Amino acid sequence: SKAKKLRWHIDYLTRSGKVKPIAAYAYDLGREYECIIARLLSETSSESVKGFGSSDCKCRCHLFRLSGDLESVCQEVSEKIGRRPRRIF
Repeated sequence: SKAKKLRWHIDYLTRSGKVKPIAAYAYDLGREYECIIARLLSETSSESVKGFGSSDCKCRCHLFRLSGDLESVCQEVSEKIGRRPRRIF
């Protein structure tokens, strides 16, 4: 079988089999919101991976291990930015 092309950060995380995504959300917002959302997530996360996903900005990272449940964290971020995401899976 043909090997999956690694393109997105999630591809690199899941290829080992040790990481399994449980959900994905997307906001229909401009690129400038990526860092705003990362900052908001950093306030509710218990761990982060320094430099992951943020090589093109000044954020510490764009990968977080959330300390709360995903639905609650998503609700909190959505209220702060005034937009609702769509669930991809």
